[in-house]
This record gives sequence, C-alpha cells and structure tokens, in this order.
Amino acid sequence: MPIRSCRVVSLILMLCGLALSLRPTAALSSSPAVLINEFMPRPASGAEWVELFNPNPFDIDIGGWKLDDDTIGGSQTTIGAATIIPANGLLVISLTTNILNDTGTDAAQLLDAAGAAIDLHSYSSATAGQSYARVPDGSTIWVKGAPSQGTWNALPGPTAAPSYTPTQTNTPTSTPTPTDTATPVPPTNTATDTPTATATSTPIPPTNTPSSTPTATPYPTGIVVSEFLANPKTLYTHEWVELYNTAQAPADLAGWQIDDIDGGGAPYTLPANTTIAAGGYLVITLPSALLNNDGDSVRLLRPDGMVVDAASYTSSAADASRTRGPDGTWYDSDAPTPGSANPPMPTPTSTPTATSLPTATPTRTPTPTSAPAPSATPGVWPDGVLLNEFLAYPKTIYSHEWVELYNESEITIDLSEWKLDDVDGGGIPYTLPPGTSIAPGAFLVIELPSAILNNDGDSLRLLWPDGSVADATSYSSSVADRSQSRSDEGEWYLGSANTPGSRNAGAAVP
Repeated sequence: MPIRSCRVVSLILMLCGLALSLRPTAALSSSPAVLINEFMPRPASGAEWVELFNPNPFDIDIGGWKLDDDTIGGSQTTIGAATIIPANGLLVISLTTNILNDTGTDAAQLLDAAGAAIDLHSYSSATAGQSYARVPDGSTIWVKGAPSQGTWNALPGPTAAPSYTPTQTNTPTSTPTPTDTATPVPPTNTATDTPTATATSTPIPPTNTPSSTPTATPYPTGIVVSEFLANPKTLYTHEWVELYNTAQAPADLAGWQIDDIDGGGAPYTLPANTTIAAGGYLVITLPSALLNNDGDSVRLLRPDGMVVDAASYTSSAADASRTRGPDGTWYDSDAPTPGSANPPMPTPTSTPTATSLPTATPTRTPTPTSAPAPSATPGVWPDGVLLNEFLAYPKTIYSHEWVELYNESEITIDLSEWKLDDVDGGGIPYTLPPGTSIAPGAFLVIELPSAILNNDGDSLRLLWPDGSVADATSYSSSVADRSQSRSDEGEWYLGSANTPGSRNAGAAVP
C-alpha cells in the first residue's frame, strides 16, 4: 500500500477513536415512561421512599431499575426483579439507604436497568415529615406538604379537575337514574384525563422486598362539575348540579356528595346505584335548597370526604345557570343546558394588554417536565400559565424584582386577580390588576412594586384567585441582578443572561 494511503487510513482510525472517546456516557432511554409522582427526602421516622406512577395503559416490569439522588452512582436502591407497576397505577419503593439530602439542594432520580435517566425532580431544603408531590398526579406542578404515600395526591380545598371537550349529548334527567352498575370502574388514562388507577389494587412494596402489598381500590377520577343552577324561580323549582365524566369508562358515584362552602349546610349524598356513563352527563336535582343566591361554592366530594372538584360564585340570577365552557372557564348563562354539552363563553372576558417590560414572540414551546403529563384545569381556573423566569435580587441593573410568566396553552388567559407570592405565610402577595391577560404562546413580565422575595432563598408561587397554587418553585440563594430561568425540560438554573420577555438563555458556567 502506498505511504500516502497508509497515512490516510491511520488518520481515519485516529479520528474514529477520538469520536468514540467523546460520545456521551449516558445513552438515551428506550424504556417506557414512568414518573416520580411523590417522594419523601426527610421522613419523620423510617426510611426515605419514592412513589412511582405508570401513566401508560399497560403494565411495566421495572425490575432492575434504580433510584438515585442528583449524582448518579454511589449508594442506590435497585428495584427487585419482576417488580411490576400496573397500568395507570402507583408503586411505593422504600430506599435501602437514606441518600436524599435534608439540607441544600438535591434530586430524586429514576433510572432504568441500563442506567439511563427516566425522570427526576430537584428540590431544596427538605422539611421533616413533608413530601414533594405532583398535584394533580402526573402533572407538572410540584407541591411540598403532608405525604399521601401510595394514594392519589390532592391539594386541600378545591382540587384539580381535568379540562374537557364534551363530545356526547345525553337526554337531560331531573334526578340520578339508578342502573345495575354497582362496582366503580376506574377510567382508562388518556392524554387529557387526570391520571387514574386500574381496576386492580394499587401495589405498595414493603421495604427491601420486590413484592407488593395491595391497597384499597381508588375512587374513579375524571368527574367534574359542569353546570349548576343556584337560584330557581320560574323555569325551575329546585336547585340542580350537572356532572360530566371526562373518562372513557362509566363510574359508580354512590355515596358521593354535593356540598356548598365548607361548613355550610348539610351535603346531599348520592344514592346507591348512581352511575355516570363514560363521556356522559348526570343532572342531580337537589331535594332541598343548598346554594345561596348571593354567592356560595359548589363542591363535589368523594365518600371519604376528599374534594374532587369545586366552583365558587359571588351572585346568581333567577333561573340562570353557572356554566363551564369547553375550555374550562366559567360564565353565567341565561340558557341552561342540563344534561347536554355546554357552549363556549359567548364573549371574551379580556383582551391582551401591554407589559411594563418588553415582550417577544417565543421561538419555543417550553414543557415544564421531561416526562409527558396529562393536562388539567385546576379548580375553575384555566391551566397552562407557568413561571418561566424571575429576578429575586435587584441591585444595580434593576430596581425592582420581576417575574416572567409563559402561556403554553392555546387560548388567551385572563390573569385578573391572580397573585404572585413567596413562601406560604411570608409577605403580602402581589395581586395582578384587572385587565391583565396573556396571549397563547406569549411571555408576560410583571414588575413587583415592592420586594417579596428573599435574597438568601425563598419560594415563588403563582396563585389562582381562590388562593390555590397554579405553579411554584423555590431557590436557596440568588445573585445580584441575575435571574433564575426555567429550561425546556422544566428544570431551574441560574441563567447566563437575563431575558425578560423572551426565550431564556442557557445556564451560567460555574
């Protein structure tokens, strides 16, 4: 072989070797998606634990998968062979070694058998006896609070209700119609439903064993309050409440309750054999008055007292219903539609407004987590508005703290009376003024008139008008005139540059 050809071959081999040496050490996972749904980094007693959620419509064998902290390697918990997490089910794994930090920052990570990361969530400053949980289950919002190990997560008070687009119209009924269905059939999970459990029991494995212990069958999910009439006068003689089943399976509602505001009148309990069809409506005529004409709340409760869905109102008109539109927004209707699909809101409630800082059309559609999650419309307020960037420590470049929001939904959202707050019980929250709105796919920068965020660590929360959490994050420190930014995968970092009103820059180089 000529000398020149030999040199060419040698050069090619050298380049191939260099390429192999520079390839990523972690391969992309081909395993099916499993989510970390809740975890306890600082138990009051006993071992740390992680709750997993399988959002898929099929069982998954997670034998050989691992649970780790923010640094892969070292002490890990390996899940035993032939450990199955059922379709749309939960599984709690006790960690064999306490590896999650009690102070500072850390993360809970789920790795498949090949060592590729499946899901993770970072946290800062754990509190004894409090867990980190997705609320609602499988969603993009994380909340720290009382643990619900092995059961579905929920916020106190009004909880998340899935958004829906009614596709089926049933004949209106004046009272629940008994059927032969007596056993609740949990709905099949879809991309727009709240995560549900299968008809089989939810397994919870005991510590250090691959086997599982069944828990009670969960209640069916996906039932929402769709319409109600609080002030009957001429057209109607009784108050009524319409429910809608967003799931793809019928649900047994025997023992469920319709109630007004917490502490109000005696709730109405649905009788035995009350069912609601998949994608169907159920109109419940209340035998006695429960709802106040001058403002009250309507709440749907499970037999265990857990609030499944709720809606509040400040006034009512005679024979007019309070109606939930297909996009989840509520409005008053002079033409009630009990037992059938609700029309969209007749007129828009707001128009886009300018912000005090420049905005720009985004070139991305950020997703708050790396794993797919079902969409939801918490309470009666539209979902899809995220915290995207914030500055907690203005000094020279900036004179005020500011927060950037991003609307990942496909509708303009009215933010009037929404709030920005720090840690629960901290300073006075800032209330967004009337007329504040955010267009679909747009950024909105809000300059805070007075400081609410601590420089040495705090939490930032976006609250719906009823005070429930729409989105939240926390941080342990801040740098003067430098913002914290959210990545496309939903992770927070110190940005290399501030980008209020436009796409976030990458992370700062340590």
